[in-house]
Amino acid sequence: MTAATIKNEIRQLLGEIQEMQWTDAQILQYIQLASAEAQKISSCCEVYTSSASYDIPLTQTQCEYSIAADYPFVFDADKYPLKIYSATYIATDYNAASMATGKGLLRIQPKQFGHLPQNAEGEPVYYAEFAQKFWVWPAPDETTAHVHLKASAINHITVADLEAHEDDDLEEVPEAFRNSLIQGGMMYAKIKDGKHAQAAMYFQQMVQAVWFLRQDVVERQMDSLDMFMLPDKTVTV
Repeated sequence: MTAATIKNEIRQLLGEIQEMQWTDAQILQYIQLASAEAQKISSCCEVYTSSASYDIPLTQTQCEYSIAADYPFVFDADKYPLKIYSATYIATDYNAASMATGKGLLRIQPKQFGHLPQNAEGEPVYYAEFAQKFWVWPAPDETTAHVHLKASAINHITVADLEAHEDDDLEEVPEAFRNSLIQGGMMYAKIKDGKHAQAAMYFQQMVQAVWFLRQDVVERQMDSLDMFMLPDKTVTV
């Protein structure tokens, strides 16, 4: 999926193959805006790396951590946080091998922190995210502990990047967002054309496409033993 492909499909829907009412630069801007909107609504653009930049170093006896300071991988110039999928507590310095000994933390609501049974320092069991703060409970008693995160984010792409790499694959945006980018681009184009009813229709189509994607990707179902308890049809009587 390239920016040129998305742009040409939008032009076909507009019935304007050559630049007239909409310039190429405008359509690329619409694609950029649609990309950010679709990722924001869906929380589906997952980011993961084994780099320590996804790692929050914990301080002994401290429960609260500033996301803006200790969460740089989503607060840099290109990524913004949407949803944390998992947090793994590691009692030693972070490295690839230490992930094998990590322990998953349980996500809770921030209001529950005043009602948890354990008050003494120890190995954290819970985590929460609120108001750009990251919380663990109980407070860690290790000086080298870390929390490793997997999250979704918005991979922002600029119009300049789209113009410079129009024929390259949009690595920042998964292929699954293809229809959402087209529908979002059409929405912004129709707003410029003054046809707000049509713009609303394309917005609704984009939201529906994003919602089905979210159901498939984000709202994952867990396998159970019952799913595999099928009759063995290879046995004949």
